[in-house]
Amino acid sequence: MKLTITILFFILFQTLVFSQNKKLTVGIAGSPNYYNVKSAEGFNHEYTKKLSYRVGIDLGFHLGKRSTISTGAYYSTIGYKVVYKYIFIQPSDPYIPRNANITANYLEIPLTYNFNVIAKPKLEFYFSVGIVYSRLISSDDRTTFENNSVRSSGYLNSSLLSLQGGIGLQYNFTDRLGIKLEPHYRIFTKGIDRIMYQQTK
Repeated sequence: MKLTITILFFILFQTLVFSQNKKLTVGIAGSPNYYNVKSAEGFNHEYTKKLSYRVGIDLGFHLGKRSTISTGAYYSTIGYKVVYKYIFIQPSDPYIPRNANITANYLEIPLTYNFNVIAKPKLEFYFSVGIVYSRLISSDDRTTFENNSVRSSGYLNSSLLSLQGGIGLQYNFTDRLGIKLEPHYRIFTKGIDRIMYQQTK
């Protein structure tokens, strides 16, 4: 039970270390990924999402008492299963996918601007907006085609760009240690693969 609580604690919260009064804040971040997946317009493929997460290092550069620019490096996973609903004439076509089980792993570099609405020594409440660049670093793509062959589909996009907005609540235990909760919503300019429309939050 204690192990479960500890794991959930690190998944749901971002921990800040080093002085909040200095120009630089370094944090360890982790969170689950909840995302919405649907077919591209004109298709009716069935997507089933898998458990996904995001962990990494967060760097905050304080411009003043109320504003911060943040960046960092994150390892992010997104997984899904899909049953394709193509209509085709030629049976056993080796180029038509039937179903797939895919996990995509990304290196993510965010650049966000945070503005504090409440900026007290112990408590901060802020809004954040920014962009995130995601680079595909590895994948497990097991796609079954109509001729029963199983191989990589080649559909995964090698890079993604998304707009991110969110709110955050930060509590400072001391001037060197704090914790924050920062849910955010992301809109991607394109899907994980070339035949998907996808959003993550």
